[in-house]
Amino acid sequence: MPRFRHLYLSSLLTLTLAAPVAWSAGNDVTFFRYHDANGVLVMGSTIPADIAKKNGYEVVDSMGRVIRKVPPAPTEEEIQARKLQKLQEQRERERAALQAQEDEKLLRLYAVPEDAIQARERRFQEIDTQISFKEGARHNLSIRRTNLEKKAADLEKSGREVPKDILDQLASLSNQIQRLDQEIAALKQDKQDVEQDFARKIERLRVLVEERRRARLKRKLEGSS
Repeated sequence: MPRFRHLYLSSLLTLTLAAPVAWSAGNDVTFFRYHDANGVLVMGSTIPADIAKKNGYEVVDSMGRVIRKVPPAPTEEEIQARKLQKLQEQRERERAALQAQEDEKLLRLYAVPEDAIQARERRFQEIDTQISFKEGARHNLSIRRTNLEKKAADLEKSGREVPKDILDQLASLSNQIQRLDQEIAALKQDKQDVEQDFARKIERLRVLVEERRRARLKRKLEGSS
């Protein structure tokens, strides 16, 4: 009987001493929960700074409920990756802003794709006219050069020396023909560039017109609902 009384008093003393801890835990006492260097889950009132930085931790209440999570500090690779991502996002915003400016300019020039198609055809006609003019000039120069070459060949066959003025004319005609060939090639390249440029513009206009059509339809549906 005395032994039983001793156990009873010991249990009562334990409960009495534990009561303040339980009371404190019920009044917003928080703990750190983390994995230590050996990977063991630990919960305590403090946490080593290096562990917090490397592994992160959780702030929990006395019941083990998570109040908030603190992730590990980012590694150097993660820091660089975030910087790169921010740079890419900034470039994307700049690209979008530039595209919006280009779209605005494009719509001021051409309301619909058909307007751009007509402008392209007018530009083609201008270039083709220049090409035709230069090809005609080249043809005439080529005929003159052929006639002079025949005259020079006849003189050589007869044993006479070809006069310097004929040689100078042949050189001049060859230079003019060469220059015209370069100009014609440049005009043909211009036509290809114009075609590619207008192809992009026409395709973009089709996209913008479709976007406007969908936006109008959306507003109409929202207005009727």
